[in-house]
Amino acid sequence: MFKKRCITYLFAILCRVDAKIFHTMEIFKKKQTPIENITFIAMLSGVSAVLSLIFGFFPLSEIFIILFIPMIHALGARLLEDKFIPLLMGASLILSLGMSFHNFGAGIFYLAPSIIVGCLYGFLMKKKWPIFLLVISCALVELSLNYSLLPLANIISGLDIIATTKALFGLSKFVYIDDIIPTFLFMWALCEVAISHVLITIILPNFRIEPLEINDHGFLAPILGITFILGGFCTGFLTAPVGFLLIAVGIYFSIFAIENYLRKNPIWIYVVLGGLLVLSLFLFATLYQFMPRDLGFGLIGIFFVSSDLVSLALALLLLSKNKGKEVSHG
Repeated sequence: MFKKRCITYLFAILCRVDAKIFHTMEIFKKKQTPIENITFIAMLSGVSAVLSLIFGFFPLSEIFIILFIPMIHALGARLLEDKFIPLLMGASLILSLGMSFHNFGAGIFYLAPSIIVGCLYGFLMKKKWPIFLLVISCALVELSLNYSLLPLANIISGLDIIATTKALFGLSKFVYIDDIIPTFLFMWALCEVAISHVLITIILPNFRIEPLEINDHGFLAPILGITFILGGFCTGFLTAPVGFLLIAVGIYFSIFAIENYLRKNPIWIYVVLGGLLVLSLFLFATLYQFMPRDLGFGLIGIFFVSSDLVSLALALLLLSKNKGKEVSHG
């Protein structure tokens, strides 16, 4: 309760609204009229512009700002009428990029994808997409935008943003660093969207809006996990960067599949997963030496594929059990 109230007050302060008024005035409610929609867009794009002005002036400020901007626009898209969402996106892009003139190249690479993905997240949330598909879809869109805008950002800034980042973390001499850059950018995008999701889930009840429910993923999550991990492992022999990226996407789905059954199954599930982990570590250590280049790291997928198979087996058992109940009641 304390955390929820603190976050609510923080958001109110950033929007230049007194916290006491924030709870009595229904500023953050679903917008009904064009005037309400346009006024709300002006407020949110103004907040985004102020944060963009701060961007670049303080060390590591982009970490806080880039995580906060998607949340603002996701909340905005959730409350606006659908036809006004492009206007929010356009206004925020123009104002935010204009205010980041002092670091325009980085603004294109970091701010623009965050604004677009935030609006997309709010729109898909309104359409009640399953959480596990909502988060991964937004993360992949942001990854695509990063790569699409990277050449333009490099030209404008006069710097190689990827090379600069590698040097910042002291990874320039790491032999296989280029192979994991797509995966690193994907993980960054995934963390950004996930943190925005957590904050929005905490904030939404204060606006009398129900957050998305955690759905039962059934067969879909483990099937997608197995498909992406095996596909990534095979692709890795041709192009390691794409292979690692596909394996990372597969692991994401596998984690959701595991979580789905940990929530509702007995202790023996933990025992099975522990046994699979030990077996996977043994296979990893045994097979790693036979793998080409750095593709051996892809063997981490062994555990997740095996856990996906367990998830599929449990889903089949649950399905047959439910069918048995229907037959007995019939």
